[in-house]
Amino acid sequence: MRALNRLVSRTFIRAGATQNTETEPIGAANRVYALLGKGSDVLTRLKRRNRTVFRTVKYALIAALAYWIFIY
Repeated sequence: MRALNRLVSRTFIRAGATQNTETEPIGAANRVYALLGKGSDVLTRLKRRNRTVFRTVKYALIAALAYWIFIY
């Protein structure tokens, strides 16, 4: 059980670390979330402007992700 706690502490807790001061590093999970948030904003604007293009892009991204996970 101690080994599991240490594994969780070393990997997941560090990945989700936030920056409280200027010198603290930011965790990988927060960096990825920041990138995904920017992409989400772009898709939201696209959805408002043209739903057909939005759906095309959405399904293309899903297909690309499925390809990357299962075939590549």
